[in-house]
Amino acid sequence: MTIKDLPFDEYRDASLGGASFNIGEDEDFDFDGLLNLLEYAFRLDANAVSTLPFNLAVNNSGSPVLE
Repeated sequence: MTIKDLPFDEYRDASLGGASFNIGEDEDFDFDGLLNLLEYAFRLDANAVSTLPFNLAVNNSGSPVLE
């Protein structure tokens, strides 16, 4: 039996190297306001301040809409 790292684990090792803080999926390594898992999902650099490739706006109905 072979135990393989999850894709996020491979990303974390490649992107964050030997870092030992703020490396969890629900943490923000570079303090840019985006969780590490979001940066992984959108293929952003976890070591640099990033922005999402879309805006999350609220229309008059109060429902979130991706623009």
